[in-house]
Amino acid sequence: MVYRVTLIPGDGTGPELAQATRRVIEAIDAGHTRYTEVGGTAALREAIAAKLARENGLSYAPREIVVSNGAKHSIWNARVRDSVSLCDYLIDEARIVCVPGSAFGMEMHLRLSYAIGEQAIRDGLGRLATALQRM
Repeated sequence: MVYRVTLIPGDGTGPELAQATRRVIEAIDAGHTRYTEVGGTAALREAIAAKLARENGLSYAPREIVVSNGAKHSIWNARVRDSVSLCDYLIDEARIVCVPGSAFGMEMHLRLSYAIGEQAIRDGLGRLATALQRM
């Protein structure tokens, strides 16, 4: 099996790269090849809660902790509770019907069907972009 890791942007040198590469390979071999829960896995949130209690004297339940890759991601998660609420929003705001990710085991994703003409798809994508920008 061939593994490929690209770290862009960033520096791809030093012992951190070797350690990160090993951990990525271990995760792939363990079957961790799908997106995780949007707010972080339960195990990660539990570890963070334990660290905050142990090192900072702070008490948070894992359900109160959200892990994200930045402020924009956190704001998005706060505004969109789940894939059903996103689909409801798109129906109301953009007249776009989609299938919530929860229906096929991928919460916070959605599925669009393109069983219409090209111009209707272009119009719909424009409405989708406008609706998402208004969020």
